[in-house]
Amino acid sequence: MRKILYFAVVGICLCGIVACEKDFENPGDFSVKATLGFNPASALSKKDGTVYEFKVLSEKDTAFESSFVKSDTTFDASGEPVIGPDGKMVINYDTIYFKTGKVAHYYEMDTIILPSYEDTFTVHVVSNALWKAPQFKPKKTQWFFNYNLQTGGTSLYGGGDGYFYFRVNRNKNKSRSEKAEQYIFTSDSTVMYHFVFGQVGEKDS
Repeated sequence: MRKILYFAVVGICLCGIVACEKDFENPGDFSVKATLGFNPASALSKKDGTVYEFKVLSEKDTAFESSFVKSDTTFDASGEPVIGPDGKMVINYDTIYFKTGKVAHYYEMDTIILPSYEDTFTVHVVSNALWKAPQFKPKKTQWFFNYNLQTGGTSLYGGGDGYFYFRVNRNKNKSRSEKAEQYIFTSDSTVMYHFVFGQVGEKDS
């Protein structure tokens, strides 16, 4: 905490010495659409260098929809508010949905079948925006994990060109019946990829 305060004070002092800008320049062109892709479009095995290609099953534009709740007081034939058993006015609530005008592009990817052994995979992300890759961990999928090579933790987000890593545990049994799902999307949600992963087992005949 002291270090943060120290740097803040130093920044203020330096600003006083060299003079701060009165008019801030635009940091970028916000009219440019966010882009997200992969180059190459594949996941690279760390263990044996095998390349698992990304294949698009389908893609489509989807419109964002939002909603708000509209309240409406109930009146009787004489124009008086209807009072309920609890002594309060009877109010009906309706959820109104509307299109926001914002459009997203959605990619559904073909299932990628991974090997039975434990491995880590690298995905090269290409983007001009901030992007997210939230950890997807339903109860049954305990073999697929986002992975950060530096910290050993999870990699949930990034910005611009970068790398996303994931790892899988060893499967000593037959092919896993449950699939792992991973979404990678721009922070404004205008581009989204939906990945599905399976894993073979050591006891497969």
